[in-house]
Amino acid sequence: MVDAHGNPVAGVSVAFGPSGKGGVSASPVTTDVNGQASVTWTLGTTAGSQTLQVSSGTLHGSPITFTASASAGAATQLVFTAQPLSTTSGSPFGVTVAAHDAHNNTATQFTDSVAVAITSGSGKPGAHLRGTAKVLASAGVATFSGLSVDSVGSNYTLTATSGALTPG
Repeated sequence: MVDAHGNPVAGVSVAFGPSGKGGVSASPVTTDVNGQASVTWTLGTTAGSQTLQVSSGTLHGSPITFTASASAGAATQLVFTAQPLSTTSGSPFGVTVAAHDAHNNTATQFTDSVAVAITSGSGKPGAHLRGTAKVLASAGVATFSGLSVDSVGSNYTLTATSGALTPG
């Protein structure tokens, strides 16, 4: 903060207001002898654009908005994001599985292989899943199409797996 002559102004209250679930180390903060006020801004856990609004009643141009982009963390779990509710034996269907981080954001950096299979103990014993049941994820998403079950039955459940991630 400087006055009209460019001199630092100490003792001015400056408020910092983050958007979303992020936070700042303190608010309001008083400017120091150099006319500066600062905080540590911690981004929220939701991936995407987040803003920090800085304002002071005496600050020309107040409020000022800063923008940062939060990225998803490392993948920890698999989640079905699109699935059929029902289908007939032998009829093709598709499912979509996303790799999520610990905060339920799609882990877009995840590109490993994901496999789907009939969950043990579900559906008809001895049934097989047909089609391409293992694909590489792209931007954290694995899309399966043309799958089918070779036996008439009910209550089939699919499980998605990939390495050490929590299965979906």
